[in-house]
Amino acid sequence: MNGVVSIQYEWAYTPEDYFHKPVSLECKAGSITIDNGTVKAEIDPGNFKVDESTAEKLDKYVENLFHDEQVKSQKTYELSMPFKVIIKEDGSRTVSI
Repeated sequence: MNGVVSIQYEWAYTPEDYFHKPVSLECKAGSITIDNGTVKAEIDPGNFKVDESTAEKLDKYVENLFHDEQVKSQKTYELSMPFKVIIKEDGSRTVSI
């Protein structure tokens, strides 16, 4: 992945205050932040190249985080499908579903 500096997966969720405070987690592939209606997983391009099933694993992981919070809070939520954002050295971004 020449020229790629970061690969991100993003989800949108409602309600935006589903988690009472911002959540930051480290995972095998990189890091995940949850805040204000957005989930963002940032992946090192080297990790992605080694294991292209990373996106599927991240989606399941994020779904589980929301399910666990639902069990605790008894609140419903809506979570979008993830979209991939590739950020290149020149600052350009490519977004795909």
